[in-house]
Amino acid sequence: MRKPYDIVVALDTCIFACQAAKLARALAREDAAANALEKLAARVPMVAMKQGRLGAAVRRGTVTVHAPALDGDVVVTVGAGDSFDAGFVWGFLAGLTTEECLRAGSVCGRLSTRRPGGTAGQPDAGELRALLDG
Repeated sequence: MRKPYDIVVALDTCIFACQAAKLARALAREDAAANALEKLAARVPMVAMKQGRLGAAVRRGTVTVHAPALDGDVVVTVGAGDSFDAGFVWGFLAGLTTEECLRAGSVCGRLSTRRPGGTAGQPDAGELRALLDG
């Protein structure tokens, strides 16, 4: 039977949710999120960790990029993590840099909280591109 760490090693990109930051630290056998990112990135080419009010971080190779949580009025947080993932993956597939992927994920996660329902507040590609370019 494969152990969870073995599964992580088989991935190209791994995104940990805020609640899963504990899992990332447990998989890496590290107490600090930064140390867990470093250790997991030695086995997985890119690791992203959502940290709620602390923002998010991505480790790709030996470089760690951090993005603070974005300010604004919050209606509901349901779906914010999934929206972050969608924005991050959209950026990755569009060939954006790691920093731009992180920003796209952060913007999508933040905007999803402006309306109830989890997806009603998500930006479409045009709105996201305008926000990233502006």
